[in-house]
Amino acid sequence: MNWKIVTLAGGFYYFGSEVQAQEGYIGITKASLFASFNGNKGMPGLARGDKDAKVSLDQFDQDGTILFPISAVYAIAPSVNLYEQKGTTLR
Repeated sequence: MNWKIVTLAGGFYYFGSEVQAQEGYIGITKASLFASFNGNKGMPGLARGDKDAKVSLDQFDQDGTILFPISAVYAIAPSVNLYEQKGTTLR
């Protein structure tokens, strides 16, 4: 899987596996919206799998693909699989 954290305009963070999307869009599957994150490690600590990092994820349909227009994307960061991270809570 090609796990990514996607940051969008408005301060929304999404997690999922990046997939091929139509031109002008970023696509992720197995997607979740961040409900919260902490552990005093910030987004870089979370993305690299720091043992003290904690995150709550609200899951979308895990078989679907979520598309974001590139114009709304602020950042795309590589990430460990947050679904397997000890500090992850799924909602």
